[in-house]
Amino acid sequence: AGDPTSTDTLMQYIKQLINILVGTTGVTTFPSEAAPGNGVSLAEVIRAMHADVTGLNGDVMRGTELAATATALATAQADLDTLTGADGVTLATSQPNYAPNTVVPDAAGVAATGTALTTAQNDLDILTGSDGATLATSQPNYAPNTVVPDAAGVVPTAIEVRQEIDSNSTQLAAIVLDTAEIGSAGAGLTNLGGMSTGMKAEINTEADTALTDYDPPTNAEMVARTPTAAQLAYIVSNSADGLPVTFTGGTTTTAILGNVDGVAASSTNDVYNGRVLVFNAGTLDQQVTDIVDYVGSTKTATITAVTTSVTSSHTANLK
Repeated sequence: AGDPTSTDTLMQYIKQLINILVGTTGVTTFPSEAAPGNGVSLAEVIRAMHADVTGLNGDVMRGTELAATATALATAQADLDTLTGADGVTLATSQPNYAPNTVVPDAAGVAATGTALTTAQNDLDILTGSDGATLATSQPNYAPNTVVPDAAGVVPTAIEVRQEIDSNSTQLAAIVLDTAEIGSAGAGLTNLGGMSTGMKAEINTEADTALTDYDPPTNAEMVARTPTAAQLAYIVSNSADGLPVTFTGGTTTTAILGNVDGVAASSTNDVYNGRVLVFNAGTLDQQVTDIVDYVGSTKTATITAVTTSVTSSHTANLK
């Protein structure tokens, strides 16, 4: 658990991620809340979201537009005081030179100005109390709004907060679904293009370490493991497809053939060119040479030089 290190493997971090997202252990130590920003983890932001949305139910709602509502009502109260007086009496009795409106409502049901103001006063009393007190002191279970407005000074409305919560809930549900898919089938691991820069750097470091730690065999070690010419000659001489050959004489670069596979050597020129002789007796035992030319009339093969002259005491296999 914890930040990536140079010793943990990629699979360990994948297991750690799955345990955090869907495992019973979850996040062992949840960090304090923090606003989104560089160097801030997802867990810190989720903690901040939890703190912001706690209590968004009914009478204990907070973090909505109530702060703006309280401010607007205070402004409306001041404006209304200008019309009715600070004691909250109606316009009809408090304003000088006021005459009640006597206009009869029209066919569309539009009330006269005086009646409309009285209705407005009654509606405002429902919000603030008949004594004109502000919402902050008259409404039960009211708590001042502590949400900081955005850069434009606009406080989010209750609808906007609800929409944000619903959006996050949908996204979290998708995350849980993807995580379950990774845990059960590993399908989510087929595309690693979305890995963070830190994860890619960690993988690159581990790959570099693996290459550095690899100790390939040296040339000397490879040579030591390669069969010698004598060993190869022995292997070839004991293979089943060679033809037994006897000699009547020769030099280090020629061999006069006697019999090949039990019969006299061929009288046809070049018939044995390109074939290989693997000596298996005498001083040339286990040496290998090739035939570069053959004269049928003399049974003489020109060969790549061997260490001693070919004599009748030598035998070989012809490959």
